[in-house]
Amino acid sequence: PISDYTKSRILKFSVSRLGTSYDTKGILQLIYVKLLTLLNITFRKPVFQSPNSYFCSEILVEAFRYGGIDLFPGKESSDITPSDFESCTKLVIVQNV
Repeated sequence: PISDYTKSRILKFSVSRLGTSYDTKGILQLIYVKLLTLLNITFRKPVFQSPNSYFCSEILVEAFRYGGIDLFPGKESSDITPSDFESCTKLVIVQNV
């Protein structure tokens, strides 16, 4: 269970980011990095992210971190993909809600 305080922090962060632009450069970087990783190609991670813009999984991770819950310790929010949430041990899948 998440405390009301934590919920309010997550909501406060999320609402404060309404209207922020989608991080197209960041998502392209994520795709690039994942592709090179799959191909076992060594590379230096480029930095294409735009400040104050997010893509879907990135803003979700940041909102939870603002609330005090680090869903992916040691990982940058810009490295998280939607499929990473399936293996996150801090989340429970709720069906038929």
